[in-house]
Amino acid sequence: SSLRRKRRELDISQEDPTYSCVYLGNAATLHAKGEGSTDNAVKTIWTKSNKGKSGSRMKLSIGNQGITLTYADKDSTKGGQLYMLHRITYCVADKNVPRIFAWIYRHEVKLKAVMLRCHAVYVKKEETAKAMALLLYQTFSTSLENYKREKKESERHRERAGIPWPMTVPRRKLIKSTVEFKPPVERSRSAPKLGCITEDDAEEDAQEGRYQDAEGEGEGDSGIVSNGDDEELISRGVMELDIGNNLHDLQSDQAVATLMFGD
Repeated sequence: SSLRRKRRELDISQEDPTYSCVYLGNAATLHAKGEGSTDNAVKTIWTKSNKGKSGSRMKLSIGNQGITLTYADKDSTKGGQLYMLHRITYCVADKNVPRIFAWIYRHEVKLKAVMLRCHAVYVKKEETAKAMALLLYQTFSTSLENYKREKKESERHRERAGIPWPMTVPRRKLIKSTVEFKPPVERSRSAPKLGCITEDDAEEDAQEGRYQDAEGEGEGDSGIVSNGDDEELISRGVMELDIGNNLHDLQSDQAVATLMFGD
């Protein structure tokens, strides 16, 4: 099908599709997924950003590691932000403000708890926001399929080798697969690290310099829910990405298709 062909093309692309946008900010939400789960948060973000007039000009890339935001100004000394793919629970091209692309992210905080926060960017065209939502959904779906297939192959190998399962393995290694659903290379101690994006003024001091990816963001704010082990959540289907738009409509929109590789 054309969808499968497009997925294969995306998989072999040397560079992740990238879009120009304005990062408007983030807000807590109590719902990880489901229709309308970002509506209130987006409304809050939209109001705080003076209806899109204030925010940071960014480049947003979507790839196997997740969503990467970097400052559009090449001379900027500020770092970027990575939202790891397996922690994104929901995405949508907003229906109330059509040029907004929003996603919900599971931020890790203390004592195995997570905080759900909605992030929003403002783009040039409504079709761009739709393309970003469809691209993220397809990337996530392909990555999750590959992860589950590799996990089954690994379990079969362990059974043939007589290795007991489950084993006591660090959670980071359990979530890791060969290609997708793995922590970013930027997090290794020997590699350059993504920096912190300054977001809401109330959170800036708490965030600045404390993390390189999006984990731990907004600690102490509302929206904290109980956490489960990543491996368990994936196996139960809890961490599958939900999209707030009609997939058939997105896939059949030629204007959206032309923007699937960036703007």
